[in-house]
Amino acid sequence: MEHDMIQYLQLYERLNKEHESDYTCSVTIAELADLLCCTPRNVKLIIRRLEAHGWIVWQPGRGRGNSSRLQFLCSNGDMLEERIQHLLHRDKVKEALDLVSAFEGDEHVRERLSQRINIYLGLHQEREESSRQDVLRMVRYRPLGKLDTVLVFSAFEIFLMRHIFDTLVAYDSKTEQFIPKLAHLWECSDAGTAWTFYLRKGIRFHDGRLLTSHDVLATLERVKHRGENISWLYRDIESMELHDDYAFTFRLKRPNTMFLHLLSNINMAIVPAHEQAEEITINGTGPFRVSELNMSKMSLTAFDGYYGYRPILDRVDVWFLPQQGGSPRSYRMLTGTDEEETEQSNSRQLTQPALGGRYLLFNMRLPGVQHDIHFRRAIRLLYDRQTMQEELQGDRTSPAGSFLPWKSAQQTFARHSLEEAREQLAASSYNGETLILSFTYKREDRLEAEWIQQRAAAIGLHLELEAQEDRLLTGGHIVLAVEVLEDDWEWDLINFFSNEVNHLHCLLDKEQLQVLHTMLYDVMRHERAEREHILEQMERKLQEEHWLLLGNHINQRAYFNRSLSGLHLDSFGFPNLSTMWIRDTFFITDKNTRM
Repeated sequence: MEHDMIQYLQLYERLNKEHESDYTCSVTIAELADLLCCTPRNVKLIIRRLEAHGWIVWQPGRGRGNSSRLQFLCSNGDMLEERIQHLLHRDKVKEALDLVSAFEGDEHVRERLSQRINIYLGLHQEREESSRQDVLRMVRYRPLGKLDTVLVFSAFEIFLMRHIFDTLVAYDSKTEQFIPKLAHLWECSDAGTAWTFYLRKGIRFHDGRLLTSHDVLATLERVKHRGENISWLYRDIESMELHDDYAFTFRLKRPNTMFLHLLSNINMAIVPAHEQAEEITINGTGPFRVSELNMSKMSLTAFDGYYGYRPILDRVDVWFLPQQGGSPRSYRMLTGTDEEETEQSNSRQLTQPALGGRYLLFNMRLPGVQHDIHFRRAIRLLYDRQTMQEELQGDRTSPAGSFLPWKSAQQTFARHSLEEAREQLAASSYNGETLILSFTYKREDRLEAEWIQQRAAAIGLHLELEAQEDRLLTGGHIVLAVEVLEDDWEWDLINFFSNEVNHLHCLLDKEQLQVLHTMLYDVMRHERAEREHILEQMERKLQEEHWLLLGNHINQRAYFNRSLSGLHLDSFGFPNLSTMWIRDTFFITDKNTRM
């Protein structure tokens, strides 16, 4: 049937170029054979099939070579919608989205086609012989990054991995305490240099193998030998002593006040000892296991052998469609079991402030005027936080003077004029050259980049915009980026200043990075108040030198089906898949109620 649809659309687009409804035209069999690249005999077979579907009316001409009358009964939008529905029934989401992406007709039709896909995505229930399978469908408009515990970088990959892998302990942001995970108990010596952990018994990896202390030791060794960018964070661990299969002790060279933070980080998620090669398989102990993985799709299935509470969702399907050009942070769970419900009537929006925000960073690895502090001051003045928030709005919530919103709230921000920026530009070594401002394809980033470009033009500064798909934007003189911190913000801020595979470390020069590393070196030996003071000094250094220019704090937005319950968002705006469930509506009376 799908092939018939394609042939109908080919004829419709070639013969009905104005897209008139119930369009009728004169055409010969020979002309149709040329349009469909087939023989006259095959054309007659195709016409019979299209008539049988009720899509056309065919009035053959009399005599060989005479024109016939062909009437189109379905619009291209109706036919595309039917074809998309046919593809979705066969689970071909990528092909359906490709059709919508290539459609160049009426915008209302395009919206209707997109809505049909939205109805398919989101919640879905599959009936099996003895049970109901609850499935969540998602689309991600970026390619899937590496799901390797020591290499993971992007927020979405971290979000996925926290459902696949587990750590020894976890950080509870509400209580600011650590809670048991794979380890049910831990003890610290009075000197703070020996930490003993006790594993839960009976925990299994997704392949069925039992977890033991040997897996913890192998994981630590892999972090130290394979995690080049993070291994220094674990340098205080001198050795690890195994007492038995379920008890072990970390010996530290010196006290480390952030040791539990280190163990709760995704980089220390426990992987099997026999899979410690350079490329690990995705085999964890988390609530979901990977049941399907290719370039276009990933499926997570609830792990029935999970040591904690089994997820109520049975499966999560994620399609990766970077070529569609949607918002990379789009996280939409629309529609429920009724396919006639629409996004507007059946979804609700949740927003929450993110820790972090957008910022500008100068590429000090490239030669150019960005090395001139007068030039960086000019950019600081035209990149006015208050004016930007008022004019662009969107997801911007407040001016940022720190990555932490509560610290920004303690500051006041003067409004700056373009004339002040022009004066600083005139005092710099700028000579009218064109500079590149890099940003990602995200809609709000593009809007902000265009706003900066317009204000720059007003003071005589020529900026060329360059949108990039790469997670690290290293090609421009100025980079517009976003940093969102995890719930354990203190640890993540230290990671931001120390991780060698982020924008900060790829764009600042060696001397600037050495300044930051010197300030950070002993941060994990101090108590929390002193650690916060060090981090404040580092933020202040970046801003006083205008190496990094903070913009606005932002809101994370997500759309959820109204029948979803148990929604708990993390700092990235992603939900905890393990706690989500579908609330069905049951109509009962007191007479039928049983306890």
